[in-house]
Amino acid sequence: HAILNALSGMGFIECVTHSLVSVEAANQFLLKDQSPLVIDDDRAAAEPALRPSLIPSLLTVRKLNDDNGVKHLRLAELGSVFAVEHESHSELTELALLIDSHDDDGIGELRGIVNRVCSILTASDDIVITPNDDAGWLEPGGVISVNNKTIGRIGRLCSSAQEHWNIPNT
Repeated sequence: HAILNALSGMGFIECVTHSLVSVEAANQFLLKDQSPLVIDDDRAAAEPALRPSLIPSLLTVRKLNDDNGVKHLRLAELGSVFAVEHESHSELTELALLIDSHDDDGIGELRGIVNRVCSILTASDDIVITPNDDAGWLEPGGVISVNNKTIGRIGRLCSSAQEHWNIPNT
């Protein structure tokens, strides 16, 4: 709760979104050798994949707000994500942050937020971001490490995902 409280103090809105997304949305947020975990249920026909990332759900929230005239949002969600890798499925808890930014802002603002979250979690200032392109939905992207342990990813949402959800500057 400390992290979500801190994020609220930084202007983030906590979201709780549905775990099911379309297969097309899921495929955009998979790492190498992963595939979406699809459920076989007629009630989930339009969105049968369990989300591999919180980002597609947050993008849907962002788009709905944008369509209703709400601009410059900061969204946060702490929730479960799912994927299949090497014929075994996984479930992890993930924190996702989504902020609107301008092209010339880079990721500096988000880097400050990540530093604050990491310091709450670990009380460490050994936070390193290394450029990395394994998350195709980020351009540029990087991995976040604390005390030499990779804990997440950071970057700007790739242009194809921005176009898919019709939301620029995210």
